[in-house]
Amino acid sequence: MRCEYHLEVIDAFKAMCEALANAQTRIEADNHLPGWMQALDAPRLRHDNIRQQSIHLLKQLEYLEGQEGREILLGVGIFAASQKTIDQLHHLNQCKSQFKYAIQNLKCQAIETDEEALFQAFQALLSQSRHSETEQTLTRSGLSRLHLKQCYRQVPILDARPIKVSWVWANTRSIKRITKTQAIALLNKKGDDPGILAQIAKVTALPDKTEIAIVQTLAPHLRTNIVMNAGENTERHMLKGSLPLFYLHEEGSTLPDIVAPKEVRKQENRPTRSDVKIDAEVFLPAIRGHLYL
Repeated sequence: MRCEYHLEVIDAFKAMCEALANAQTRIEADNHLPGWMQALDAPRLRHDNIRQQSIHLLKQLEYLEGQEGREILLGVGIFAASQKTIDQLHHLNQCKSQFKYAIQNLKCQAIETDEEALFQAFQALLSQSRHSETEQTLTRSGLSRLHLKQCYRQVPILDARPIKVSWVWANTRSIKRITKTQAIALLNKKGDDPGILAQIAKVTALPDKTEIAIVQTLAPHLRTNIVMNAGENTERHMLKGSLPLFYLHEEGSTLPDIVAPKEVRKQENRPTRSDVKIDAEVFLPAIRGHLYL
């Protein structure tokens, strides 16, 4: 049974790499169309031609040397594209989703992505592959060096030219409401050292109907604000901003108004919302649990 999941992952990855190669061809063919992109933080991926730079970013599926585990390479940019390019990028996004689905199936079967059997399957299958770049990537390191979030993330695509595009840094928190019983279960999984036992005692003493807020501060992340023409009115949309945006080119049109992102604003500098009903002081540090006010 495991071989089926190995094949599913490999086939999905090969399809994604093929879609990336075709997207590269299409993006290069649009070199005469308007485009703008900031220089990338990773010097290895920079290029004098901004379309080539965007391609380098799209095709960087592995961790760069020294890249942190949760760090995602960011590329702020916008490019006009032909209909053929837009169609190919939509296909690439579908292939990315299929690869993510295949990896999730693998994990559901408790098969680790760096398992030796999977690596051997890559070796056998990719030796028959026409795509030498795919073979070099996977046979060199297997799946363990792949940055899955960079593989999964979708290329932002608009089927019409926007009026204005701006990038902002979003500072957000993830808040999950759990019961007292669930909090005790989470603490029990942390072990039985005195600190954990003390926290279990604290939450046990609370009324049974008490709810706990599990609060996680998320790393600042880029969002792209889009203003579109909608007849006599305008529409506003927000997209994830880690990859350059591609939109369908209109003959004779120029780039929309562009507002580049400002320096990231730290979470601690943000004012506290007046409607926050969660105690700022952590009640259960081991699980980031806060009491509701």
